[in-house]
Amino acid sequence: MSLTDFFHGITVSLVETGARTIALPSSSIIGLVDTFTPGLGLVESNVPTLLTRESEAVAAFGADSAITRACKAIFNQSAAAMVAVGVPADTEAAVLTSAVIGGVSADGTRTGLQALLDGKSLFNLQPRLIIAPKHSATEAVATAMDVLAGKLKAIGIIDGPNTTDEAATTYAEKFGSKRLYMVDPAVKQWSTTLNGDVSVPGSAIAAGLFAQTDSRFGFWSSPSNKEIVGITGTVRPVEYLDGDKTCRANLLNGANITTIIRDGGYRLWGNRTL
Repeated sequence: MSLTDFFHGITVSLVETGARTIALPSSSIIGLVDTFTPGLGLVESNVPTLLTRESEAVAAFGADSAITRACKAIFNQSAAAMVAVGVPADTEAAVLTSAVIGGVSADGTRTGLQALLDGKSLFNLQPRLIIAPKHSATEAVATAMDVLAGKLKAIGIIDGPNTTDEAATTYAEKFGSKRLYMVDPAVKQWSTTLNGDVSVPGSAIAAGLFAQTDSRFGFWSSPSNKEIVGITGTVRPVEYLDGDKTCRANLLNGANITTIIRDGGYRLWGNRTL
């Protein structure tokens, strides 16, 4: 080695040839459809909106809306990019179900869940996690999410009936899809505007944990057994006894239902799709 080849320190060499790294599309972009009350200064209904923080959800949909509460639950778990579609709240269940499912008008305008298909064109973001919190506990909405998930190569995270373990099992048996992931029960989250606990569907929590897990560990890692933050409890208690095959949490998992347990904090518990 000549005297000029030696350098005491760190050098950087730029190599301009070689194989390009493989870029993987984000697997944690969330597509959200939920209700709000349209008003002055808020976004129009059925218009896809890009959200990356809670303040943007408040500005777009109002502080007290269901869609904003879902966004808060998601952002409590993880930073996330979200394509959100707000539909008008309606007291008639059948009308609301149709609004959430959505469709395509004669001029090509999409509404409800179908509007999530515009996310790629509008924001270069293709939703990989689809949620319609609480509404997905209706079979018609869940099946529409299954179809949409197939088109987007996504996972539809649906809610159970949030009543009993038996009702959750009965609902899960209606499906047989590798693209549907069911969560039951809902959780309780404190509302500073309502000064009390409000119910937040488990699908929003799961979506946030999916995004967190994908970001920290990779899409191949499971969101199960990850701690849930920002909640005060579950709407109903779910019995979990470590090593007990007959505990309620294990029986729900055996029916392909993800649940929420309390074990060193509240945790998502379950891996399987329906």
